[in-house]
Amino acid sequence: MNLIQSRPTVGSLAAYDEFEFNELHQFLDIYHLNIDSTITGNEPFSEVMLISNNFKITLPNNIYRLLVNYYNNTYDELEFILVTDLVNSGAFKN
Repeated sequence: MNLIQSRPTVGSLAAYDEFEFNELHQFLDIYHLNIDSTITGNEPFSEVMLISNNFKITLPNNIYRLLVNYYNNTYDELEFILVTDLVNSGAFKN
């Protein structure tokens, strides 16, 4: 019986120990997009605002281009461009 005796969960998996089987099963169904029911509900916004962070992350140019296209399509009245396009066009001179 020692082979099937339960052992304490360790590491990041221990975070799920508090959930019941049906909650874990529902999570897996949602994760695998096997959703038969509509998820509804709401909760109030927190009264505490999150602070903004700047992590100085560099993205590949194709991601920046996708973001520029997204913002141009979302905000019709504004025109977004890449900073590298400004530099390459000669708008900034040393």
